[in-house]
Amino acid sequence: MSLSEDEINQWQQIILANEVDADRSLKRLGEENHEQFMALCHKLLKKSSPEVRRVVLRRLGFQGNHNDAFAEAIALAALEEPREREAALIALRRIATPAAFPALLRYAGSGYFLALKAAAWQAQTEEQRHQVLALARRQVLSETPHMREIAVRVIRTFSSPAAEEALLLEAAQRYFDEFVFGALRQATLQALPTLLGMQAKMRPRTAEYNDASRAIEALQKRAQTS
Repeated sequence: MSLSEDEINQWQQIILANEVDADRSLKRLGEENHEQFMALCHKLLKKSSPEVRRVVLRRLGFQGNHNDAFAEAIALAALEEPREREAALIALRRIATPAAFPALLRYAGSGYFLALKAAAWQAQTEEQRHQVLALARRQVLSETPHMREIAVRVIRTFSSPAAEEALLLEAAQRYFDEFVFGALRQATLQALPTLLGMQAKMRPRTAEYNDASRAIEALQKRAQTS
């Protein structure tokens, strides 16, 4: 679809003036005319400033085409720019071709939770899923809450809380994360003593006490019915 230089320039100015409003406009265009939306995004990625690319890449992460080699090339180059890296990782979760997987894995290993999320989404083979799971096992003890949350999601998708309960119990004891306690509801009954010991050291009615209690109740209920 052909777009005039005036149209491209107008969109650039809209984005530079107000990123939030521009993103809403791009979203609406994507819903109403996806072909025109993609043509516009490609033009903007090719000719625009880093500020514009960030907005376009983030939107492509939600409405872009899968296996979009053109946008992928722009996003992979943007990974080298700190100001554009987050938007590039958001985009690559959706638009990447299989060629991007090594880069996603590399950035995930360097501590970027969006890269781990994208790598998990893009993993197609058993080997790739194993690689992502291995990273998640390391990152579930990360000091970054978002990284720990994505790591737990990966574990629940590519393994199981029961298989990884020793690691999840270690994470629970270290950080008291709600999503870790949530995963431990599917642990084995062998996790009960550790959870009960943790709960005994917590102040009642605190968030972590309640999270631990729900995990304990789920396991106790299973014990009663087994």
